[in-house]
Amino acid sequence: DYPGDIDVFEIDLRGGQTVTLTMTSTLVDAYLRLDGTPLSGNVTARDDDSGGGPFGTDAVIVHTPRRDGTYLIIAEDSVGIDVGGYLLTIEREPDER
Repeated sequence: DYPGDIDVFEIDLRGGQTVTLTMTSTLVDAYLRLDGTPLSGNVTARDDDSGGGPFGTDAVIVHTPRRDGTYLIIAEDSVGIDVGGYLLTIEREPDER
């Protein structure tokens, strides 16, 4: 990684199914974003420090999309200068369908 590095992941989500995204790190100030594609409704959720962690800098997003679709998870450092690893955890509620 390098300063200003942004990692992007695709995830398929079902409408009505809650997903929890958690980004933890002791090396970077985690900043997490969930963006929808035009077909999934352009839903955007953001978080900087509500995930707690040892330094209070972890990020967490809990989101329930309205529509099925492919979404983008964007993981980065909130200040754009830190370098280091992180752990991205994805938890989904059981599918009711």
